[in-house]
Amino acid sequence: MGDQLVVMLDKLKSKMIKSAKKKKPKEYARLQKSTSVRMEIKSVKARQIITRTLKAADQPGKISISS
Repeated sequence: MGDQLVVMLDKLKSKMIKSAKKKKPKEYARLQKSTSVRMEIKSVKARQIITRTLKAADQPGKISISS
């Protein structure tokens, strides 16, 4: 029983040491969004707002316009 405990502790210790030695992934340089990407994001958001507004206008009193 005592030997099993020692073996189990040794395995646990070696696993902990291996996980501590693992290399952290390299950080990457974050790319800045280009102007065209920013404009595309804005136009998609604008289309979504327009769609919600038109849907609310078609059913007055039933759907509130919320963000």
